[in-house]
Amino acid sequence: MSATSSKRAWLQNLVGEWSYQFHTADDSDHSGVAANGTESVRALSDHFIILDNTGQSSDGSQTRAATLIGYEPNTGRFAGAVAGSALDRLFVYDGDLSPDGRALLLETEGPAMSEGRETDRYRDVFQIIDDDHRFTAAEVLQDGEWKEFMRSDFVRVR
Repeated sequence: MSATSSKRAWLQNLVGEWSYQFHTADDSDHSGVAANGTESVRALSDHFIILDNTGQSSDGSQTRAATLIGYEPNTGRFAGAVAGSALDRLFVYDGDLSPDGRALLLETEGPAMSEGRETDRYRDVFQIIDDDHRFTAAEVLQDGEWKEFMRSDFVRVR
């Protein structure tokens, strides 16, 4: 299997209906936040998928997010964007598979989480555990190291 078809196939593994549990890291600025919801992932083409996420936040309000992720054969990399009701901007991704091929690492830049900086580098890690389990972790680059600050654990429902 070529690298291009392998990367396209990786994305297709996410297609389906999922339920999830979301939580923030214990040492994050917003520790103890938990939520749950559903995510519907569909293929837009062989190269692109759309993730439509609906959840309930800890305060009971409904949240929605839409993510587009695709593999671009001309660059050999993944690209995408995410927008949502809890976000005040469009985050644009660039990334690739991890060296072991188990995770998709998508980086972006956004408003800083801490005072003293205007922006931070962020990375969303999409990892497939098996056919029916996966997770997405959100990380921020601090002092040269990636630090997880929230995570969603997914179970396939269809």
